[in-house]
Amino acid sequence: MRVYSSIKFLLLSFLLSSCSSVKDTALPSGEIPTSRPAPVVDFFDPKLRSQDRRSNSVLLLLPMSGVNAHIGRSVLNACLISLDNTSDIILYVIDTADTSLEKFSLPGRFENLKAIIGPVFANEIKQYSTLFFNTPILSLSNNPRINCDHVFACGLSLQDEIRTLISDAILRNISGFLVMLPEGKFGDQVLAVLSDELKQHGIDDGDGLEVIRYASISRKAATKYAENSEKEAIFIVNPILDMAKMDGKRVLTLSSAALANEEAWSGVIFAYADSEEQREFIRRYVEVFGVRPSTIAMAGRDAVETIKDVVNHGKNLLNEEERSGCFGRFSISKKHGFRRELQIFQIRNGGKELVELPE
Repeated sequence: MRVYSSIKFLLLSFLLSSCSSVKDTALPSGEIPTSRPAPVVDFFDPKLRSQDRRSNSVLLLLPMSGVNAHIGRSVLNACLISLDNTSDIILYVIDTADTSLEKFSLPGRFENLKAIIGPVFANEIKQYSTLFFNTPILSLSNNPRINCDHVFACGLSLQDEIRTLISDAILRNISGFLVMLPEGKFGDQVLAVLSDELKQHGIDDGDGLEVIRYASISRKAATKYAENSEKEAIFIVNPILDMAKMDGKRVLTLSSAALANEEAWSGVIFAYADSEEQREFIRRYVEVFGVRPSTIAMAGRDAVETIKDVVNHGKNLLNEEERSGCFGRFSISKKHGFRRELQIFQIRNGGKELVELPE
């Protein structure tokens, strides 16, 4: 296991009580965090306050307890192994799953706060964006609708994936799309993004676009319907088709679906990225933690690397400079937030191969 001796980690627990005492859990320098409890240190220790003034602070808003604790831990791990001796950065962690947090006094707790990474979920953005209205917030949500002057969704977004898939299909002279989505909120979100993107290419409902929504559907019925459709491209998010019978059809899905069970998606096409940074990050993450990082952890890694670059070189976070990360080339702007250039992949050979398709 590699040891990162320069990393200073402070886990803050703000407890709402009658005396409202504030304490830190401080991880001894050089340790990768584990489930073992760490010693408690007074936040207002003069040495810590002096240290904070000399360093740049980055606040992580992550679920460190409850059902989503594994997400918070994976992002924290990603941020830790991205810091090195060239970075004079202290990480602070707020457990967003702790509903007893005394949030209204948070902004004044941090010296030289450069940026915030998190929260993970879009519905958590509002409370923190109003508290930290002068600090850039790189949320790990994949919903760019949360973007505003200082909040940017840096997750792998539906918009980036679908824009890449539709643009590629149009370049291949495909003009007919059959969309088969489950009923419910997620299906609504996907359909809204698809419809907006297709309209950019002059394709509307009833004119090159057919939409099927279902509460439940059998594999046999879905396959038969898709086989008989005149549409050349089929977009689905559940593996409801017999892919062996989709000859001549271009079956599209989201990377989160395709990569969750590659055997079930042999032949499907999706938008993702393969980069040197991603391969190296996965290698390091597996070396230290013994498991592959999640896509959210990769987004966290890209966020902390971006902040590192800004801090170390005095750059403007929103200069729209093209950067390279786990999900390929990207830029950040007030208008678009994180905008990624993805690649087109196809799963082949029963899920054993992942092939990048030529442009």
